[in-house]
Amino acid sequence: GSRKFIEWTDEWSVGVEAMDAHHRKLVDLINDLHAAMRSGKGRAAIGPALEELARYTEYHFSAEEKLMTKHRCSGLAEQKAMHGQFLNQVAEMKRKFDSGQHGLGPEVLTTLKDWLVSHIVRKDKPCMTEVCDFRRKFARGNGNGVGGEAHHSHS
Repeated sequence: GSRKFIEWTDEWSVGVEAMDAHHRKLVDLINDLHAAMRSGKGRAAIGPALEELARYTEYHFSAEEKLMTKHRCSGLAEQKAMHGQFLNQVAEMKRKFDSGQHGLGPEVLTTLKDWLVSHIVRKDKPCMTEVCDFRRKFARGNGNGVGGEAHHSHS
C-alpha cells in the first residue's frame, strides 16, 4: 500500500512554524528513504535519499540552534550534543553504505524514526516553548525593539 513509514501528527508541533516545517520535511525525507529501500532499485535509489537526509538534517539542526541561541533557550548545550550524536550516526550510516559494507536494513529506519519523534517531543517542544514565550514577551510592546523580531518569512 501507499502507507507512509511515518505519518506526521500535530502532536509533534513545537509551536514555531518554521521548525514544524523543517520537522515535516525530515519526516518526508525518512519516508523517501523508506520508499527507496522498498523500491527494489537498490543503491541507485537509496544513495541519493540518504545523501539528502544527511544534508537536510545538518541544515535543520544548525537553524534550530541559531534560533535557540537568539532566544537564549536553556538546554542549548544538551541540544547541540544530541544533534551532534545524531549527525554522527547518520554519517556513519552513510559511510558504511558508501563503502559498500552493507545495505541499509529496516532497523536503520526505525532508529531514525524513534530518534526524531522522541527528540521533537521531549527536547524540541520545551525549547521552542521558550522561543514562543520569549517572542510573546517582546511582542507585548516594551517598545524598545529589543530582540530583533522583524520577521522575514522564507517560505
